[in-house]
Amino acid sequence: MTTLAKRLPKRTASAASLDSPKHRNGKATPSLKSGKSAKSPKPEKASKSAKPLKPPKFDLAAYRARAEKATTEITEEQFRTHSGLSDGSRLTQILAKYDDLFDEAHSDAIHHLIAAAGTPRDKRRLRALYKDAVFAQLSRPLNDKFIQVQTMPQTVELPFTNPETAEATTITPTTAYMLSLNDPNRETREAATKLLTEFRRDQLNPVYEDLHREMHKFPKAHGYKNFIDLMEKHKGYSFADLAKVAKQFIRETDDVYRETLTYYLKTKLGLSLDKAKYHDAAMLFRAPEYDALFPKDAILEIIFGFIRQMGLDPTAKGRIVFDLEPRSNKNPRQMCYPIRVPNKIGINVMPRGGVGDYYAVMEELGHALHFAHTSPDTPYEFRYPMENSLTETYSYTIARLMLNPLWLMKVMKIADPDPFLHHKAFLDLFITRRYFAKFLYELKLHKSGSLAGKDDAYQETLGKVLIVPIVKENYLADVDAFFTVTSYVQAFLAHAEVHSKLRSLYGEDWFINPQTGGFLKELWAGGNEMTVSELGKKMGFGGLTATPLVKVFRGILDRNLNSI
Repeated sequence: MTTLAKRLPKRTASAASLDSPKHRNGKATPSLKSGKSAKSPKPEKASKSAKPLKPPKFDLAAYRARAEKATTEITEEQFRTHSGLSDGSRLTQILAKYDDLFDEAHSDAIHHLIAAAGTPRDKRRLRALYKDAVFAQLSRPLNDKFIQVQTMPQTVELPFTNPETAEATTITPTTAYMLSLNDPNRETREAATKLLTEFRRDQLNPVYEDLHREMHKFPKAHGYKNFIDLMEKHKGYSFADLAKVAKQFIRETDDVYRETLTYYLKTKLGLSLDKAKYHDAAMLFRAPEYDALFPKDAILEIIFGFIRQMGLDPTAKGRIVFDLEPRSNKNPRQMCYPIRVPNKIGINVMPRGGVGDYYAVMEELGHALHFAHTSPDTPYEFRYPMENSLTETYSYTIARLMLNPLWLMKVMKIADPDPFLHHKAFLDLFITRRYFAKFLYELKLHKSGSLAGKDDAYQETLGKVLIVPIVKENYLADVDAFFTVTSYVQAFLAHAEVHSKLRSLYGEDWFINPQTGGFLKELWAGGNEMTVSELGKKMGFGGLTATPLVKVFRGILDRNLNSI
């Protein structure tokens, strides 16, 4: 969603950095070409097609100005809440202040204006604004619950006895999550996972269940077949086509994923695949043996250094604000907040130590540079992301430089990058497969408003792809609202194309070529006006396929593991 709906809190600390991830061309492979087939979704609401074209009295300029003001206030408070500097209570007050913007009359009025738009760009702007108004309307009755599921993991106190020290204390679900990922003691990770699972089952899931049921009432009441139909029409691309590409990627990386997962569980944790649990696989992300290669006290110096060599200011003359401070009530999921595009962008990262911190900062900096270099003359609807695929693509363009051996040698000064490169490629493959599996699961979740058997579907779908046991109680907490997962899937596929284009233009070391910055600034100036499909065409590619991304991973991982 662009503004209002996108700014609503939709995520808890449940997924954090493991869920942040957080590719077109090829032969006879499944492809995704937005707007080209008979199945391509239309953005307009089906039930409104028969309405007269004469628009009702409506001050469009005033609506845009007020919507942008609301976006800024909501996003800034979300940034403070996410960072642990606010308890989130002001969000309710801000939403109440702008409650008039969530009225159905606004989406109706904007819909009337689309047909009368003077130019194709005006029509596109109005469609974007209409989509935002519809999602704001959809979110209106859900706002309180959205805020509740965001703040509960950071504020609820749970009794916890550390099995290693026998110390009894109270911790938040956020702290339990961090322990489940980071603690070197397996019993402590297991105890933290158990505590977190009980919290989600007994306290968080009832709220999520209400959210799900309420969310599914909206589509049929407004002329859509179901929730998937609503989301396809407003995102503008076919989920069925995207699912084919996701399945292709999973299928073509099955063998190398199983092999490398087995190898790292054994060599890093001394576990066989059949004995491993999800928190064990998550522990592989910590990789303390590589901490010395990624010094904590030099993180901004090193990252800022290569960004400057690309001809870019990493702070965009102070418009990008970084919050890397550790706080007990800080949401552990790294995030970028486009508070006032392009003049104030916030980055929130909860430091864990090592390579994960570098990746998190680079991932969010990719977003922030995009927003901060959006032209101030770009219309409101295109300065803020309605659909996140494009900005996620730019995010991974920066973050996944970690899979480039030349970047590791020239920027990180790692003489022999192969051992780390292989490990990092496995971790990114885990994340990519996880997100593709989440997308396939969400297609099952949102087939109807009924939740019967959906926890089993979650456990089965992700378990089959990740080959480790999945905690079924996470079946709702591990979901981004409004099919945000599709943006990640598209961006995982598309960023490989951007890398390919940059290599062809500026060489293998494009990341330290000052001409690169100029090229990226030109792309970023338009904000979010382009779709991923249009970006691919601009770079000379066809529809999205899995082939380029499969090649990236197999090119690194298809080697004798004993030689690494």
